Amino acid sequence: MTTLSPKEMEHILQRKMTTEKVCSAIGVPKSILNYTDSVNYNTSLNDRREFIEGTINNYQRLLEFIINDFLTTFYGEKYPQVHFVDHEVEDDIEVTKIHLAEVKG
Repeated sequence: MTTLSPKEMEHILQRKMTTEKVCSAIGVPKSILNYTDSVNYNTSLNDRREFIEGTINNYQRLLEFIINDFLTTFYGEKYPQVHFVDHEVEDDIEVTKIHLAEVKG
């Protein structure tokens, strides 16, 4: 078993604190970045669901609007509109379950 020096332990703690600050500032749950030290399985799934529904899908709609506005401005109303399919949370949860099972070994 390898022991860490005080300097290495301080670096790890500082990195954890920085990650927490960045996640908080940009509204991304730590579990999205696979920091699972204080997150249980159900919390992780709920974090992912809320992030997808409240962030990813909203940015998707904004991007649709920007692209369609640009295309309409240059090509007129007859140009086909761009529509993204919302990310399916349940599909993502299945991927998360597989990933967590692999991490647990």
